[in-house]
Amino acid sequence: MTSAMTSKAVLTAVLVALLVSFTPLLAFAEEPENAPSLAVRTDRGTPWLRYAVAFDLLGIAWNDYRLSATVGIERHLGVRLEGEWRRGLDRGPGGGLGIELWPLGRGVDGPTVYVGTDVAVDLDRDRRAVGAQIELGYTFVWRGVALSGALGARSQWTLGLQRDHGYAPTGRVTIGWAF
Repeated sequence: MTSAMTSKAVLTAVLVALLVSFTPLLAFAEEPENAPSLAVRTDRGTPWLRYAVAFDLLGIAWNDYRLSATVGIERHLGVRLEGEWRRGLDRGPGGGLGIELWPLGRGVDGPTVYVGTDVAVDLDRDRRAVGAQIELGYTFVWRGVALSGALGARSQWTLGLQRDHGYAPTGRVTIGWAF
């Protein structure tokens, strides 16, 4: 019984000592008026990057020229609009629309989760494709220049005479402008 009381007394003494040790820090909690700002880009009052325009560099290797424009609705949410032109066997235009989620609240600068849908038309054959995709990526912005990379998965349904459904990995490396 005495050892239990002794351990409680020691624990209480340690907790009181820890609380007392933080007392001097509380006296300096208020910063002087001429001190530098400690605000970071995720604070509510700081500016965030709301708009971005980008070109997919990786799409050149896949004969898929893609432009995208992103508009931030709020610090953690944006809308992406895409336009594309494919060359080769599946030659034709396409477009997409989706939602971007920005977990850090810095707008287009930082990690990105994209969920969207797209439509593509094949000009040589009677085919149209509708797809849904999800991507995880990161955008680095330096003085307005945005460099981005993303990996994801896509589900595509082909409509027309030859109906089909399939899954494919996606990837993108973009360069553009953020403001």
